[in-house]
Amino acid sequence: MEIDHPQYGWIPFTADPNDTEQLGRDLYAAAIDGTLGVVEPYIAPIPTTAQLILAGETAAQNLLDSTAKAWGYDSLLSAASYVNSLVPQYKSESAVLTQWRDSLWSTAFQIEQACTATPPTQAFPTTIDAFLAMLPAVPVRP
Repeated sequence: MEIDHPQYGWIPFTADPNDTEQLGRDLYAAAIDGTLGVVEPYIAPIPTTAQLILAGETAAQNLLDSTAKAWGYDSLLSAASYVNSLVPQYKSESAVLTQWRDSLWSTAFQIEQACTATPPTQAFPTTIDAFLAMLPAVPVRP
């Protein structure tokens, strides 16, 4: 629901029967008993293609960085900096991760171009997980 907050104006508010604050419990009870009028189900706005693409790019970068972190690096950027390392393991891991990064972004941008073409040749996946599933799989650590 939205409430008219005295300081912030109209803001989203989640009323809950188990809220630690009395206001949340009171608003929940009022919504359930009809005191606040007709309560309609929440319908989330449909995100635009641009919003989906931005969310997909953020998720893709998070996947790259979290994979590099799982391999012991600070980020994908950090892992990529080992491309000329004299330590064979670091050099090998850097090569695998940067090759995956390049393939991932190439695929992601192909999908985005297809979705933003005039006319679009495909729709952007409806979930971030579906988008990530279309990208090259996380590589096996050498």
